[in-house]
Amino acid sequence: MHSLSLAFASLFFVVPPVGAGTIDFEDLPAANDSSQTLTEEYADRGVHFSSTDDGATWSGLSGGDPGGWQVDGSNGPTFVGFDGGSYIAVVNFDEPVQGLQLDVSRAAGIDAPNDFVMLVGYLGDTVVDVAQLHLGDVNLWTTVSMSLDVDRLVVQGVGLQGYRFGVDNFRWVGDESDEPIALDVDIQPGSDVNRVRVNSQGVMTVAVYGAEEFDVMDLDPDTLVFGPDEMERAHRNGPHFDDLDEDGFLDMLLHFHTASTGIGSDDVEACLMGETWDGLAAIGCDAVNPIH
Repeated sequence: MHSLSLAFASLFFVVPPVGAGTIDFEDLPAANDSSQTLTEEYADRGVHFSSTDDGATWSGLSGGDPGGWQVDGSNGPTFVGFDGGSYIAVVNFDEPVQGLQLDVSRAAGIDAPNDFVMLVGYLGDTVVDVAQLHLGDVNLWTTVSMSLDVDRLVVQGVGLQGYRFGVDNFRWVGDESDEPIALDVDIQPGSDVNRVRVNSQGVMTVAVYGAEEFDVMDLDPDTLVFGPDEMERAHRNGPHFDDLDEDGFLDMLLHFHTASTGIGSDDVEACLMGETWDGLAAIGCDAVNPIH
């Protein structure tokens, strides 16, 4: 069948990170008051803010520039403002997040040449990632990233008392990016029936079709298993490659010992599973018609 101080820092058989998300603060009325810091405004998304002081939302230049930050947010006018090097904000996530990024900019104030923003990422109680950014010009937003999964982020300014900066546009990837790559799998290519003689001592053929958006050469053949019993391929000198459907894209052809795949008389489909060379999970299934 073809078918953000000092604390922010394979799909199968692991707890996946929380779903993808973006927090740009545009859905909140800007507090424009340094005493009204963020707390549980995003608890329904599994995200919890706290800070020692400051860390309130402000309207930017296009919102009249209350506070005189001379900054507009990186994704709309609203941003979170920090005034001074001693303030620390913490962001806790109910579940680990992956690919966490946020935007940082200097705001109007003392121009300290050596000031920077430090981000520390934690997973559990362990520091897993640290990043720092020397601030550029006022209202010049730069993206800072965590390279590993984190469940807590701390943002802290380091420099002279009185300088100010803003953060905005938190975003991370999650379930969507962690979904397995969908493989276009064809059992017994050329057959619309896909009869599988469950006790056969022979081999069965499984094809993976390539396409413009997927190159079968990205698959690691040594990770590919097939059927309920996750059988490895029969021919270790394989797989074979050809343009089976003549669409101009290379396809992969694999063989598996039929009786070892675990396909039973009640099965209506069988699946090929594995990973890409980059460690991304991949899976594809096709219908089967078991016979004895």
